[in-house]
Amino acid sequence: MIKREKDEIEDKVREIWGDEYQSPENIEVTVWDDRVDIELSSMYEAPGLNFAKLSALAEFFGTDNINDDNRFNSSGCETCDYGSSYGFTLTVRPDEKD
Repeated sequence: MIKREKDEIEDKVREIWGDEYQSPENIEVTVWDDRVDIELSSMYEAPGLNFAKLSALAEFFGTDNINDDNRFNSSGCETCDYGSSYGFTLTVRPDEKD
């Protein structure tokens, strides 16, 4: 797995998700010794997640060991859902053979 700095990861995530519908409003990156956690969330709906996005991250990190280990949702206003948070945490780990 290629070691990356937090700001470099945040920039790449913004590049991958871009300004398309369901892009994340909040990006939180935590770099650990043995993994990287990338939390993406937005109001009303979770950000989009597909094979192309995961492939781009896999290429960036040099590993295909990426999982969406945690999905979450928090409702907002009862009538309009304002203030809600929907999303997931991607966990990036070295390939098992590394």
